[in-house]
Amino acid sequence: MNSPTHQHSSHSGLYHQMMTDPHSKIFQIWVAIINFWIFISCLAIAAETIEPFATEQAHFLLVVEYIAVAFFTVDYLGNLYFAPNRVKYFFSFWGLVDLISILPTFLTMLNLSALQGTKVLRVL
Repeated sequence: MNSPTHQHSSHSGLYHQMMTDPHSKIFQIWVAIINFWIFISCLAIAAETIEPFATEQAHFLLVVEYIAVAFFTVDYLGNLYFAPNRVKYFFSFWGLVDLISILPTFLTMLNLSALQGTKVLRVL
C-alpha cells in the first residue's frame, strides 16, 4: 500500500513529467490537449465576429472561452512552476505570450469596465 507521501511524490512526479519531459506519453498527451484548446479557442474567437451567431451563441462561446482559459492557466502555471528560472520564464517570449493569452479573460471576469478593451488582446 502506498503511503500518502509516496502518492504525493508520484503525483508531483507525474505533473513534472507532464510539463517538462517531451519524451513522455503524458507530456505528449498534454501538448495535444493544449493544441486542441488553442484550435477551439481560435474558432470561438472567429465565431464571435459572425452575427447573428455571436449574439445567439454568446453563452456557449463564453463557456468555451472559460474552459480553454482554464487549460491555458494550468499550462502557464505549470510551466512557470517547473521552469528552472521562474523570473526568466515569466519575462520570456513564450511566458509573456502565455500570460497575455489568459490575462484578458481574467480581467473581463473581474468586470472592470475600464479594462474591457483587453478582450481584444485575446486575438493576439
